[in-house]
Amino acid sequence: MLSRPSGAQQSDLLASASLEGATRADLQRVIARAESLSALPGTSVSERNQLNSSAARAKSRLEIGDFDVGDRIAIYVQDQPTLCDTFAIRTGRHLLLPNMEELDLTGVLRTELQDHLRSRISQYLREPVVRATPLVRLSVLGSVVHPGYYVLAADLPVAELIMRAGGPNPDGDLAKVQLRRAGAVLSSSTEAGPAIAGGATIDQLSLRSGDEVFVGERRRVGAISMIQVVSGLAGVAVALFAMQNSRHR
Repeated sequence: MLSRPSGAQQSDLLASASLEGATRADLQRVIARAESLSALPGTSVSERNQLNSSAARAKSRLEIGDFDVGDRIAIYVQDQPTLCDTFAIRTGRHLLLPNMEELDLTGVLRTELQDHLRSRISQYLREPVVRATPLVRLSVLGSVVHPGYYVLAADLPVAELIMRAGGPNPDGDLAKVQLRRAGAVLSSSTEAGPAIAGGATIDQLSLRSGDEVFVGERRRVGAISMIQVVSGLAGVAVALFAMQNSRHR
């Protein structure tokens, strides 16, 4: 018998629906679980909305897939130099490989990509050895040495991504890293910081092409604030000196 959903259950379902490494079976389980919990008596409106959001996200991925126009895929086919390259997904979520018909990636998940490609290439080559790595295009901005765009594999730790951008500059603070999407905060520094420090990957943090990793600045004491601090300390010293003198009188 299902019990009323806890906050942890809702968060886990939402994370599972967004996790890039999820399989088709995983997403189908998320939908079934979310819909069952949403139908329980006593589920609040906010809880039901979050559960419905998880189910909708999973359904969208099953229908549309994990790939969009402009995404890039690194492909290796043994003994086939023309097929060993990075290829961009074109209009209509189509992938065009040399001397082959376009391959439609609509509805294809990241976890299905390699088998999907192998099946298509097998129509042209006998028993091909195929490796496919989906790449993610992210921007690293803020207080880093080399801000800009980076294209990399989804299983790369976010901490390593920041290091590829030269690491934090002298003003940078790795405890103040935010993950952003379309200008909105996807994950605050209090949420992202511990996960990044623990080695979380781009995939595990549910980042996708176009997202931003923003490194914040350390808190700095300005000149006026420093004068105020020094003046305050001087005032304390004068008060202590006066107190000592009054005791000796």
